[in-house]
Amino acid sequence: MNDKVDKLVIFLAKRDGIDKLVKTFQYVSKLVVWHSESAHPNVAHRAKQWEVAAGLSRKAFRSGRFLTGFNALRRSPGSTPTFQLLAVLANAGEMVYFFFDHFLWLSRIGVLDAHLARKMSFISAFGESFGYIFFIISDFIVIREGIKEEHKLLHPTENPKDVTESIGKIRVDRVMRLVAVAANVADLIIGVADIEPNPFCNHAVTLGISGLVSAWAVGSLFLLSCIKSCIHRGAHNPHIDIDYVRKCHECGQPLPESFEPLANEPWTTGILGCAEITESCKFYMWSVLRFLEA
Repeated sequence: MNDKVDKLVIFLAKRDGIDKLVKTFQYVSKLVVWHSESAHPNVAHRAKQWEVAAGLSRKAFRSGRFLTGFNALRRSPGSTPTFQLLAVLANAGEMVYFFFDHFLWLSRIGVLDAHLARKMSFISAFGESFGYIFFIISDFIVIREGIKEEHKLLHPTENPKDVTESIGKIRVDRVMRLVAVAANVADLIIGVADIEPNPFCNHAVTLGISGLVSAWAVGSLFLLSCIKSCIHRGAHNPHIDIDYVRKCHECGQPLPESFEPLANEPWTTGILGCAEITESCKFYMWSVLRFLEA
């Protein structure tokens, strides 16, 4: 049963899609600034305004997101002591990131002292980078365990059908975690650019590509989760038969299994009311056309 924190987290999580879309705007505009600042300064200025506006909007969208890490620790801290420790460290870093990001946003828009922005940015980026390191470690541990399990399944002692399905799940999960690692590494680079500025991490191209990788990885994870769900239901199992659906030869409407041609049926199928009785279907279509012409 969901309590108040669960419901609040579910509500806040619905903004992730918007956040990633605006993140795409933010880092595309950063690349536009880099590409056009020398040849087209007016375009670069407009793109810079777009970048700043997108960045501030994302900070507003993330209000209250620090509760996500807190709720994750409450509900699923980890299956083993190792994963529990990694979960605490990773989510603690993420909570620091999102919590101090509120103050960074308020200082950027002028509600708080503007001089606080640099300090809040450092603390937020440090917490973000700290958390991502342990998220990455957790994913690699799970990937390693999945590879070991897959090697065991390659010498099956059970039903080959079940083994194939299990291997498929492991491989999809591995790809999902590798995509998550790519997103976390990209965000880690962005965080390091705030903590310890350097020519590589702070280059516009590095930041732009990292931001886009992080944003687009979420869409990839959603697609992969759908594939994983299909595999779980056996949708990709070639041994599963697909039910044949009969359709009317004239209008293509599907017909129920109980239908028998040339019978007097009390129901109608689709807007034409056909029952696979060709002459009746054609007559009805002809009548409708005559009515429209009149």
